[in-house]
Amino acid sequence: MTLSDLDFTPPGQIDSVVKVSGEPDVLEVIAFTDNSITLSMAAEVLVGGTGFDVEYRYTFSGDTTTTHGPFTTADVFRTAPCYPACDPSDFPIDWGTIGTFNYTLPPGDPIIDAVVSGTWGDGAPFDSSAPVELYLDGVLVAECVKFALCWLDDGQLIDWSFGFADNMVPGFESLFSDDQAVLTAIQNDEISVILSNLELEITTQAPPPPTQAIVRFVDTVGDHGAPINIDLISLYLSFDPATGDYELLWVTDPAQPFLGSFRLNTNLFNPDTGTNLPDPSFFQDTLNDFTLSTPQQTMLLTGNNPRLTAWAVGDEVAVTCPSPLGCPTVSLGFSSAVGPIVGGPGYDSFDVGSSEIILPEPQGFLALAVGLLGLAALGRRKRARRTVGGGCFGTRSLNHD
Repeated sequence: MTLSDLDFTPPGQIDSVVKVSGEPDVLEVIAFTDNSITLSMAAEVLVGGTGFDVEYRYTFSGDTTTTHGPFTTADVFRTAPCYPACDPSDFPIDWGTIGTFNYTLPPGDPIIDAVVSGTWGDGAPFDSSAPVELYLDGVLVAECVKFALCWLDDGQLIDWSFGFADNMVPGFESLFSDDQAVLTAIQNDEISVILSNLELEITTQAPPPPTQAIVRFVDTVGDHGAPINIDLISLYLSFDPATGDYELLWVTDPAQPFLGSFRLNTNLFNPDTGTNLPDPSFFQDTLNDFTLSTPQQTMLLTGNNPRLTAWAVGDEVAVTCPSPLGCPTVSLGFSSAVGPIVGGPGYDSFDVGSSEIILPEPQGFLALAVGLLGLAALGRRKRARRTVGGGCFGTRSLNHD
């Protein structure tokens, strides 16, 4: 089946596919490509059977993967010889923990693979390994059996390795989340278990940078003025740091919505861009004039401003000036506010000194915010260019159209 048949299509390349439940030997995963999964039916489907689920892991395009390690334990592990005193009834011998891998991984980065490896024997003549099963955190990762190369006394080092992603071990990520992996051994025959060059490598995937960022400002309820009587409570700036595309969502108190004639001016200052020069620290979207005959609780403006490509998650942004963050060089004072189109009383601006941190935006954040308000209509206005100059509320800006 192709990925379009699934409930959710991953936005990247599939790394592995794992069957996690269902009737044994029914619709087993036998192969996969970038956009399809091949299933094989090895037995009849039982009426009333439980069916099965497929769990798949994938890599986002542009994700950064890092392989950590190799982490090591003892250079050589050797058990006491069990010959000729040992009897077949003495086996298997559980040697318990034979090595511990300790490591530290970046917090929050998902684990996408782990590979444990080593060599049978230590390279000396007659120092091959006895038959043994090796387990890492309870998962069988290697086995030496009689008459295999690992068992023959020819003085060679025989490599072995086990990849948890390649072998589709379900839920292996949780095994390595505690910064420790324990290697255990069960000996199945004489003489000595001999291992060397034991190593563990773990691959993590840094989360992709957010495609959208958002900052929200909150205003005091009830601080509006007549005759406009529009009481702002929130302003959201959602933007794409890669392109500068943005949305501005203005929200009012339900008791004092947008109504009549008014102007919306947005002025935001971000000194965390490394400068207080207006480009790129000062964002403006001003002189937005509206006349509404029916009340609305939100107004949504859209546009593009290249300055936002220099803004990043974690930056602190001021919605007024003066503020503790200072002011851009082009302005001694500004505000983000609603007010009359031609001047006069009735402004409601955000509280002096207010600033907030830019956060990664959850998918559909603005749509969710509007949905919670229970509103169907949004004031929308699109322009090819946005204002780039001006300072205080009502000051005419350059390149206004």
